[in-house]
Amino acid sequence: MRLIACILITLSLTFAQFAQAGQLYIFESEGPVVNNKTAYSAENWIAVLKKIQTLYKSDVVVYGGRGKSGKLMDVIPAQITYLNKAQEITKLYVGSLPGATWEEKKKNVNYADLTKEFEKTFPAYTLSYMITYGSYGLVNSL
Repeated sequence: MRLIACILITLSLTFAQFAQAGQLYIFESEGPVVNNKTAYSAENWIAVLKKIQTLYKSDVVVYGGRGKSGKLMDVIPAQITYLNKAQEITKLYVGSLPGATWEEKKKNVNYADLTKEFEKTFPAYTLSYMITYGSYGLVNSL
């Protein structure tokens, strides 16, 4: 197997294509660190995923940083759905916390409880610790 391209798309996603195998590897990050906080942007992430859909055949096997591999036509739309739902879950959870402002509410986040909210919505997803890790960027983006 020969690596023909490893391209940095944005500050939040990197991908590499292995030509002979017809495989695409997507390496995820929660975004750059700005002022000691992750600078998460679902909009940028979704835009990159949509761009990837235009660059590769729908039957290319995608190996993401989390979860199971699958065909591009299945995993990219599923990831976009997840990202949109993750924002919704996070906003609802943080909004329910005590505090007069978002900043006050964010100080009251219990990341274990937020992870449980994700697990209720996505019970088949594994690697809960990765959900927790990703939720820091989501909360900071509010």
